[in-house]
Amino acid sequence: MNRLSRLSCTLLCGTLLLATFAPAQQQQQQRNKANRSTADDLHDFKRAIALQASPDQTSQFHELTKATVAAQKSAHDLLQLAASPSKSDLSPSVEALSGAVEDALANNDRFVKMFGPAQKSLLKDQVKKLDKANSEVTKQAKALQSLGHSNSEAQQLTPVVEKLNKALDDLASNQSAIGTQMAIEPEQPSATAQ
Repeated sequence: MNRLSRLSCTLLCGTLLLATFAPAQQQQQQRNKANRSTADDLHDFKRAIALQASPDQTSQFHELTKATVAAQKSAHDLLQLAASPSKSDLSPSVEALSGAVEDALANNDRFVKMFGPAQKSLLKDQVKKLDKANSEVTKQAKALQSLGHSNSEAQQLTPVVEKLNKALDDLASNQSAIGTQMAIEPEQPSATAQ
């Protein structure tokens, strides 16, 4: 019986020790978790502040968006015209698209050049994707221009414009991703435009 009572006393003491220290250990773990969460929140806050677009960057981003949308619309219009049964001259539409693409690329370049050092560093991966999309648009625009000077037929023009349209879509998608990272809100239509 003596042996049994020592065993139960040991078990009872162990249980009491565990009951005493477990809540203290759990509280310490919660404090550590709260400290990590606060540090993560502070890191995220500092990152958001560093990426925040200036008013000039926001304005340029809106110009960039308008120019890219105009190029996309011009590509879409040229595709529709090329698909129509009428045999109208496509060269004015090709020239319009080329001009719209040049404007979009110039606005894109101006926007990226406005980045501060912290923005360049934090957006490095997104800017690489944007540069790749920009290069593809440039490549397809050159292909379009080489066809546009030869009074090409719709059959030759359509695949080039389709590739250019896809490249413009990719460019717009990458621009939008950067705008989101920089907390740039989409431009709202003015009340007078309704």
